[in-house]
Amino acid sequence: MKRLKYIFKKLKTLDYKNMIYVAGKVSKKTGKIRFFILLDMIHCALVYGSGYMDYFEFEFYLLNKSERSTYITSNINNNIINKYNDPKYNYIFDDKAVFNDTFKSFLKRDYINLKHLMYEDFVKFVKNKKKIVGFEIPKYKEVIDFVKELGVVVPKVRYVGWDIAITNNGPVVVEGNNFSGIF
Repeated sequence: MKRLKYIFKKLKTLDYKNMIYVAGKVSKKTGKIRFFILLDMIHCALVYGSGYMDYFEFEFYLLNKSERSTYITSNINNNIINKYNDPKYNYIFDDKAVFNDTFKSFLKRDYINLKHLMYEDFVKFVKNKKKIVGFEIPKYKEVIDFVKELGVVVPKVRYVGWDIAITNNGPVVVEGNNFSGIF
């Protein structure tokens, strides 16, 4: 019954126009008839919990049954979040000023709270910083250990997408996302 309620809720809020548009894009790309793509999208939603954007982004139209079953689709991702994250603690990750204060010992960098800052102070802060340059990710094991440390700071939120930067002094946290996407 719970799954049926979920399906009806999704049907009520579904952006049908965009779904048809995405099916058209897949049709042009594959040469398949849009109607059959729409049917396959619905099948994948029911069987794999994929939304039409999952279908497009993961190229489900090119995958067989066993390949499709290996993906963490939007529905699976949401179920993981609901299972492991206590929503009472979402504010820590939603408000980056609160996040920075909670994880300041892991940031290992200066940060500013734009809510309480004058424009001139912001300009001064930015002028004193170096530009970010691309680099390969070194110290992978150190990053893994670091993320494990981060993961216990707010134990009621156990599924987090951590944005990590590598500095000369090792990994630092940029931010954590409590409703992390699948990419």
